[in-house]
Amino acid sequence: MFGDNHIDVHPIGLGKSVHVSCMLQEKNGSMWFGLDGGGLAYKESRDALCLFYNKLKGTLPTDVVLCIYQSTDGRLWFGSFGDGLFYRENGRFVSHDGLPKGIDSLQYISGIVEDEHKAMWIGTTNNGLYYWKQDGTVQRLSVDNSQLPTNTITHLSTFNGRHLYVATGWGIRVIDTQTGVIAPLTDAHGTPLLEKQLVRYLFQDNDSVLWIGAQTGLYAYHIPSKSYDLLTTKNGLADNTVRAICRDSQGFIWVTTEKSICRITPMKDKGETQHYQLLSQSVGDLVMHVRGIYCTSDGQMLFGSSGGLLSASVVSEEASSHFNWNILWIVLLIFVVAFSTGIVLYYRKRIRSRENPLSSIMDVAPTPIEIQSVDEQLIAKATALIEENMSNADFSVEELGVALGMSRSYLYKRFMAVTGMSPQKFIRSIRVKRGKQYLDQSGEGISQIAWHVGMSPKQFSKYFKEEYGVLPSDYIRCGYQMSSSSSTD
Repeated sequence: MFGDNHIDVHPIGLGKSVHVSCMLQEKNGSMWFGLDGGGLAYKESRDALCLFYNKLKGTLPTDVVLCIYQSTDGRLWFGSFGDGLFYRENGRFVSHDGLPKGIDSLQYISGIVEDEHKAMWIGTTNNGLYYWKQDGTVQRLSVDNSQLPTNTITHLSTFNGRHLYVATGWGIRVIDTQTGVIAPLTDAHGTPLLEKQLVRYLFQDNDSVLWIGAQTGLYAYHIPSKSYDLLTTKNGLADNTVRAICRDSQGFIWVTTEKSICRITPMKDKGETQHYQLLSQSVGDLVMHVRGIYCTSDGQMLFGSSGGLLSASVVSEEASSHFNWNILWIVLLIFVVAFSTGIVLYYRKRIRSRENPLSSIMDVAPTPIEIQSVDEQLIAKATALIEENMSNADFSVEELGVALGMSRSYLYKRFMAVTGMSPQKFIRSIRVKRGKQYLDQSGEGISQIAWHVGMSPKQFSKYFKEEYGVLPSDYIRCGYQMSSSSSTD
């Protein structure tokens, strides 16, 4: 913090408890909010009631929306976790119609952008990068046929459509959309920047500055000179795990880390040396979402979190003090009105009950709706990812964390709290249990099954015995059924 200023963070109600993961404002001012577990929320104006679209209502193919993009033709595109790409047209959501082969089968979408030729680039967390040209053809770029270092794409950014910046779980790549050349992002000495590091977010402020959110802090990369400034906890960040970046209407840079919101003021002294002033504010136990950041057309800064939608602004101590007194009086007034209204309603109900005794015993309600808890959603997502990468022996805890939008340390804490296992052991357990299914049903040899589940035969035998108490060979020879264990798989 500096001066007498601080960041004031407050929640914005959307009508129900939701996890906001991304957002976008249309030209007419209406807002779309992607929800992690709740589908989509839509507000026609700031004061309008929220409309919700989700899988339960049959209006969406998914309940987990991770990114939103509006193409130059005005069409809204949505990227989901597990159910691919879909779009909105003529008042309805379309998931497969009109999508070319290759795009229609995508699952885990992490980013959508257009280049200067109006071709769409679509990043996935498990299957590389897709290039959808105007002529309808689709090209997939992966570690097998391009200079991408991994198939884990975490974010995409382009300012003018010519150069596409690709954030991955293993560094940054720059694609010249005219020539198709893919190259690492390098510093002034030609050394690749952030090579072999997880990069979560990219924001190109203008032609000269690319802001990079990584595990090691916030990088301000100066494109013309290829120099960069690194901002970390030493400079005022609450922690070094950057999740999202945005520029507001006044030119300030806003950044979220795992559990904080930060505003950065870039400035230069008389010698043209770059300096930065930082204001940081904790959000308590809430977790900020990757990609959950937006500046509206009227300058309001919005943030997505595990506790819903947040808004933040910088206020002085004097203004804050005056504002808090106003809030106190408003809260007291609301309490008095609510208390008085409650008493009136209570006595009215008692009078009606005496006049009509049946009114006090009839209770009409819809059947209960089964909704997964946040922990159940986490385990379901993690299991789906592991199953998607079952034969990939290189699928790591880092890649799982990227896909779930969590740092390695936070991922470890969540899994230990929910499952009692580390993420690594969880991945291993899913692989072993899938191997047991093969043993029960496929009739294949142990070595072949081991490769199916991304393990060497030696590893599979070792961990199978840890899980079930016998070696796979003994399991087959002795004809174990292990029905009691299978029921918990």
